[in-house]
Amino acid sequence: MALIRASEKGNKPAAWGVTYGSKTAVSAVVRKIADLVLTAGDRLIACHYCGNPIVSVKKQLFCNAFEAQKHRNAKGKPRPQRSQHVKTTRKG
Repeated sequence: MALIRASEKGNKPAAWGVTYGSKTAVSAVVRKIADLVLTAGDRLIACHYCGNPIVSVKKQLFCNAFEAQKHRNAKGKPRPQRSQHVKTTRKG
């Protein structure tokens, strides 16, 4: 494993990266995924609606707003059914 500079010399702020001495593409991908999991830390969670992995920002619990709304709709109170009677007009 080696630390390399990813940005040009003199550019601020400097960007750094880690290279792995992997012999196969599969081992390189596995090591990079492990590095991403370690970097995300406790912010890596499963979406509360679909279960996909996400890196939460602030108190984010869902992949997107659409899934959050679907979750709120599903757990909310059922809406009362409207009666099917014919409306009458008011006299007056």
